[in-house]
Amino acid sequence: MTKLAKEIPVHLACPACGKTQRVKLKWARNHKSLKCKDCRKAIDLRAPQAKSLIARTAQAVATFERPGGAAGRGQAGRQGQEGGQESQEAGQEEGR
Repeated sequence: MTKLAKEIPVHLACPACGKTQRVKLKWARNHKSLKCKDCRKAIDLRAPQAKSLIARTAQAVATFERPGGAAGRGQAGRQGQEGGQESQEAGQEEGR
């Protein structure tokens, strides 16, 4: 697990009071429950809603960690734009 995945927060709603609790993804994956800071009741991290949210957060992080993921596409797009600007500038110089 990379540093990005360890530091990403997961926002879980307390089923008792509805307040949002924030925990790190790595912590949420390695624990079974969380105590709500507002009402002090336990939030079951194995419940279907919590498991789904943790899994979706992990999946989103994984797309940014892959070489061809969303972050990789952003870099390629910028390089393509820069290359286009250079060729336009070269064409303008030739026309002078």
